[in-house]
Amino acid sequence: MNEDRKIYSRRKLRGLKESKPSIWEVGKPSSLPLSALLNGGLDSSRWIALCGPLAAMTREYCEEPLSEGWEFALPFTFKHRTATYRHKTYGTEKTVRLISHREGWFPGCEDADTVAAAYVALASEWTATTGLPLLSSPSKTGQAYLWEMLPKGQDFPALPADVERVVRANSPQHRIEQFVVEGRESVEALLHRCYQYDGRWMYANLCAIDRLPVGEPRKVGGFREYQPGWYRTAVRIPKDWNHIGLLPVVLHDGWVYPSLPGGTVKGWFCEPELTLAVQNGWEIMEVFDGYAFDKGRPLLPWAGALCRMRKRLMGVAVKAGLAAPDGEKWKALNFAASAVRQILNHAIGSLHARGYERELFVSDDDWRMWRRENAGWFDTHNAERVKGGWLVSHYVPDNSPLSINMSHWSATIWALERERIARAALRCDGKEGGPGPEVLVKINGDAIYSTERLAWIEEEDKGRVGQLRRKE
Repeated sequence: MNEDRKIYSRRKLRGLKESKPSIWEVGKPSSLPLSALLNGGLDSSRWIALCGPLAAMTREYCEEPLSEGWEFALPFTFKHRTATYRHKTYGTEKTVRLISHREGWFPGCEDADTVAAAYVALASEWTATTGLPLLSSPSKTGQAYLWEMLPKGQDFPALPADVERVVRANSPQHRIEQFVVEGRESVEALLHRCYQYDGRWMYANLCAIDRLPVGEPRKVGGFREYQPGWYRTAVRIPKDWNHIGLLPVVLHDGWVYPSLPGGTVKGWFCEPELTLAVQNGWEIMEVFDGYAFDKGRPLLPWAGALCRMRKRLMGVAVKAGLAAPDGEKWKALNFAASAVRQILNHAIGSLHARGYERELFVSDDDWRMWRRENAGWFDTHNAERVKGGWLVSHYVPDNSPLSINMSHWSATIWALERERIARAALRCDGKEGGPGPEVLVKINGDAIYSTERLAWIEEEDKGRVGQLRRKE
């Protein structure tokens, strides 16, 4: 074991302090410039929560304070609409976040009064349940609580560097795939009138499954179903296969799922999808290499507590007779409940994070060299043209004491999601008079789009977390 590898175990966090935000709207004619909000002398808050349309928080809006006595205290990343400023004279530091951003507390909530009420409801429930304060982001708040909810008496080692490289290089998050059928309308034409089914907070349910990898990885030369791990194999697709692909392979233009009958798929695959393939007649020809783990439920106590918390917040409106969606209090409570979902989902993503995403300026003179040295970067990122060069993103290590780097946990949860959706799609097999695979239009993460109603999903849905449901 490398001496610098972290060992994670349950521990109490002390000294965390809540910094309540100052909440303002952006994008209205009456909205103040950002420098005016930063200069608010009567407001002692260390961070400012903005709500409004994403397009309203422009780069120009974020850079306006730089001509009014402020500077960026940390490298600025415009993509996430978050910036930390320092006053050049007084040294005051304040962080600005677009709280209605998809990575913020209340995505889609663009009204300051609703945000304020939602924050109060969330903070009250969170503190009463956890004894911890809300931090400035859902991911950090979720990480802090995870430290206190890891199973007692167990240690969880971080991955060795060589295994971590395998996991990171072979672990896409969502499956995003469109299905083109000869003679059928285009996917774009069909999507607006498809039947859509998606998972009900699927990540929370997957945290409870006894298939997460724990302990030290072991070198193996074979594969066992339901044995957590990553396996470098060659798998043959059945000659009579006429359905979707089951194993992800990365090509120059992204992740694909080969499905050619009789073809061979080679690569590193995570256990859930490899198990699904084997159970559907795909033949493992050879296992060239592999890392297997013990299995466990290290995230179960944490996810269970968050599920109960969200259920309580959702129940408050119902018990109070405030279930009308147009009621202001209902909206606030609904956004507060949704914020608990944000905490869990983004904390899981943070287990996989390499660090913080920052912007890097690459001059025109250095651009060609940078592109050669970072050829794969353009698969998942876009460069922004600015005066004299380009802005690109890069990662800096996350040295926060709250960070938990367990990429094999997050990667397995992602694989379990892909496996569950693929398993659901495979039920469109044309048997017993049901729809065949030709009804599938798109898989988008935990969602399936179909040209026909998938009755079995609607019949089996009992409203539980993790189940597929029809989305109107």
